[in-house]
Amino acid sequence: FHSFHCRPIQTSDLALTKKENQIRVIDLVSHELITKERIENWTELPGLAAGVNPEKDVVKLVAMERHEGNGHIGIGFLGNYGLKKGAVATSVGHDSHNLVIAGVTDEDIAAAGNRVVENEGGLAIAVDGKVVLDLPLKIAGLMSDQPLEQVNAELETMKKTLHDWGIPMDIDPFMTLSFVSLPVIPALRLNTYGLIDVNSHNVVV
Repeated sequence: FHSFHCRPIQTSDLALTKKENQIRVIDLVSHELITKERIENWTELPGLAAGVNPEKDVVKLVAMERHEGNGHIGIGFLGNYGLKKGAVATSVGHDSHNLVIAGVTDEDIAAAGNRVVENEGGLAIAVDGKVVLDLPLKIAGLMSDQPLEQVNAELETMKKTLHDWGIPMDIDPFMTLSFVSLPVIPALRLNTYGLIDVNSHNVVV
């Protein structure tokens, strides 16, 4: 019941500075677990995290270590996810089950992620810097101690909200994030060490 060992997320933890004119994007492939690499131009749009570009369907992606409290955090970008506002956080992330968050602003990413930290595991969604829905998974950050029917109803409400925020109906908002941090399926993944080129087994920029 106490498997979360990481400090609260500060927006400063999520800051990215421009290193190149272009960024690598983990592009989701419809109905597949594999991903592709997409190269996009670095953008800084008002009111959004640096690199995020809704017109190109690019959101920010974060993977934070939560087992040992070592502070490791990987930051990258996710494409074809569809999210137009807010942030989504989950502690179900195969196989390491760290904290994975996708969002359009650092404030929303921190808010959703911190609610999962406070709940010692689970799911959360936030918008305008505030959590709007969450689902605690207090057993190892993976399972609930509440009745199945209640958990399923809360999960479906969260999914509907995220579909209203732009995620297509054929994408499971949470299951998708559970696999983007699994660095054994090509081509790109994000774990707590950074962006992983699965084919070369290297951390890439």
